Amino acid sequence: MKSRLALLASVRVCRRVKQIAAFLILFLGFQCVQASGQVVATWTDNSGSWSNAANWSTFTVPNNGGGTTYSVTVNAAGSTVSMDVLNDTIDNLYLGPATSLNINTGKSLTLVSGVSILDNSGPLSNSNSFSVLNNYGALVNSGGIRNSGIINNNGLIINLTSLVNDFGQVINNDTLVNKGTLADIGSGSWTNNSILSNRSTGSIDLGESSTFMNSGTVINSGAIIGGGIFTDNVSAIGNTGLFINRRNGSISDLASLTNQGTLINNGSIQNACSVNGVCAYLNSGTIINNGSFANVISPSLIMLETGHSCDINGGCTFANSQT
Repeated sequence: MKSRLALLASVRVCRRVKQIAAFLILFLGFQCVQASGQVVATWTDNSGSWSNAANWSTFTVPNNGGGTTYSVTVNAAGSTVSMDVLNDTIDNLYLGPATSLNINTGKSLTLVSGVSILDNSGPLSNSNSFSVLNNYGALVNSGGIRNSGIINNNGLIINLTSLVNDFGQVINNDTLVNKGTLADIGSGSWTNNSILSNRSTGSIDLGESSTFMNSGTVINSGAIIGGGIFTDNVSAIGNTGLFINRRNGSISDLASLTNQGTLINNGSIQNACSVNGVCAYLNSGTIINNGSFANVISPSLIMLETGHSCDINGGCTFANSQT
């Protein structure tokens, strides 16, 4: 009898050990997945510093490393977060309605993957020339961004509301799609090294002290109003909307222009081409010139205007108010 009971007990112990072992395997496996996977960190304070672990649901400061990456959510209305960490990196960011994030002087935030959303939030404020926002994923702005530092885009930015450059730098190395407003209110700079697409609902308003440097492609179906220095380095501008160059505006080194909309020039436009010494300006829309078009480098400027072309050699200034 004892041997039978002992056998039954042994069987029960074995089963229990197997159950515990199975549980431990699942538990440890889960922990490994969590440790090496993405963690969702949710802001739990009202106002405070990013660097305070107590302000996060994870009780850790979101900063990718050690096999752990973070998806950050700031969702409670009225939340104000100060980014006070040097070189902080996360996968992506969600800023909910009526929230705000300020990147402090000398600090940086890098978004490396996934989709980041600013959802009708208060401004994501890049507060100083030494503050940096790097994007390598997809950033959708339906709240607002105010930049006095550096925005470096190596992924996709879709602007649905406003991106205001206030003495800062915006550098686009991949794709920037504007369906809202891009505006410069100081002596800021914009650099496009890839694709800038201004959609039909979009407007780009460059202040009189701003600088726009283009070595990529600008596609405009909305409205672009330039007032500063617009430099195009052997690249292309396509306009099917409204392009206005203000009185104090200067567009130089313009290699390729295709206008199917309305181009109003109140300042100066100069070409400079290195491709066979020929600049191609193709126009099937309307050009209203109240300033000057000058061909100062290329020996030949070819302009196609609604069914006819003209070849302009040397320096050239169009007559005022010509269409």
